[in-house]
Amino acid sequence: MKKTEIVLQYVTVEGKQKEGIIRRDEFLEIMEYFKNTYPSNNEVSSKLVPVIPDIDTIMINKRVARDTPFIVYVIDSKLYWLDINANHRKIWSCLDNYCKKTS
Repeated sequence: MKKTEIVLQYVTVEGKQKEGIIRRDEFLEIMEYFKNTYPSNNEVSSKLVPVIPDIDTIMINKRVARDTPFIVYVIDSKLYWLDINANHRKIWSCLDNYCKKTS
């Protein structure tokens, strides 16, 4: 597992660019909890848990209008796209909490 924190790059609906951090161990713990607690609805957390130890950056752009919201994450300079349907409220709530802490 990488020792550094995950960089969060966030673009608001208004287009304001912000940056913050996500504590890797905390984020992993939350996603493991979702994965284990919601076995019938854990597709997103199941995809995130194995990659969180290696993620360098998570990018969320709320300005981009799409039917399916998404995040982009970076591992060793490679970009990966992960669709996260809006009905995954707990996942989005977690990510939104990190976004609120950006500056």
